[in-house]
Formats: sequence, structure tokens, C-alpha cells
Amino acid sequence: PRSTSPPPTPTRPSHSQDHTVIDIDVDIPRTFPYLSFFHDGGEWEGKLRRLLATYCSYRPDVGYIQGMSFLAAMLLLSMDTPYDAFVALANLVNSPRYFSPGYSPMLGTDQKTVFDDSFSRNLPLLFSHFQAHDVTHDLYLVDWRLSIFCRILPLDTAVRIWDIFLREGETFFVKCSLGILKTLAPSLAKTSDLSEVVKILRDPSNLSETDVVLENISKIRIVETNEETGFCKQS
Repeated sequence: PRSTSPPPTPTRPSHSQDHTVIDIDVDIPRTFPYLSFFHDGGEWEGKLRRLLATYCSYRPDVGYIQGMSFLAAMLLLSMDTPYDAFVALANLVNSPRYFSPGYSPMLGTDQKTVFDDSFSRNLPLLFSHFQAHDVTHDLYLVDWRLSIFCRILPLDTAVRIWDIFLREGETFFVKCSLGILKTLAPSLAKTSDLSEVVKILRDPSNLSETDVVLENISKIRIVETNEETGFCKQS
């Protein structure tokens, strides 16, 4: 079905839909926790919940995936109406331009290979540090991808990152991820404790200077696009 179609009439929840509702309710309090109108009966809390539930009814084969609440919230902030936000969410999540091979917590082998190749060339010392201390992709990269950096970046920075991401597509994901790692590198290099590394990788307060983050992203060099995966390879 086309993602611009009107949302379907809600049906009686199945067992899996019951679990989807629970997942949404668990995730909403963690979505932009500093924006009160998404929480505690705030003005847009209901809008966010209905938008996510509507998408899950529209695409039960995808359902709700942790991180999707950030996408929906960002689109509610950006679009004129909740319906416009629904259409944008459906197009965003369903498009291989932004999520190849699909919106999923699983990274493909090609994606991991391209990211590691770019990581090792751009930030060789940090790459070696991560390898030595078993800092794997699932500890940070999946979360960044599913929320398009909203979980790790302050809102004003995330908005600027989204502008570029929506223009360039998923090819920008590798570059932005490495720019964030470059920004965090001084803090990450000081610790070999895995729990402390994870804390740094998940704490937005470490990325509060938007201009610094954007400058570090601009310093990442990725030049060759792989047309099959949609990712970029560095020469």
C-alpha cells in the first residue's frame, strides 16, 4: 500500500497489538524527556501515542520498534497536523533511501563493514580502542540509527542533523555517526570501563555544542557510494 493513504479504521487489538501498546507506553516517557508537553498528560502526549498506534495499525508487519517514538515526536514538532506527521512517518520509515534494507534494530553485514571501514580510516585510534575493549555496534549505533540521533543529540542539534539526513539519505548516517564519535573521542579515550563508555555514548550532555558537532561531522571523509547498500565507502 502507498504510504500516503489515509490511516485504516482501527481494529480490535490482537495479542501482538496488545504488546505494541505496552511498548509504546513504555517508550513515550523516554522520548524527549525535557519536553513536558509529551509527558504527564501534556498537550501532545495523546497525539504522540495515537500517531504511533495508527502507524502500527497501518503497518502491522513493521509494528512498533524502540526509537520510533523519537521520529514521531520530531515530525509532530515539524509538521502542520498529526495527519501530515503520520504521512511523513510512513514515508520515512518505509523508504530504503533512509533505512536500508528496512527500519529494523538489526544492522546488515554490508552496513557494519562499510561503517567499520570508514571508522578505522577516519578515527584509527578510537577504532582500536573500541576493538580492544569490545565496544560493539549494538551498544550505540543501532540506537542512533533508529532514533536518527534524537536520543543522543540535543533537540536544536538534532533538527539541523535531520535537515541534512533528509536531503542526503542514509549515506549521511555513517558520516554523522563518525562526527559524533570524533566529538566524544577525548572522553572515550580516557576510559577502558565498558559501562562508562556506554554512558558517554548515550549522554546528550556531551554533545551540547552544536557548532562543534557539525564541524567534526564536516571533517569526516567518505567519498565513494555503494549503490547496492546505499551506504558510502571511504577511499
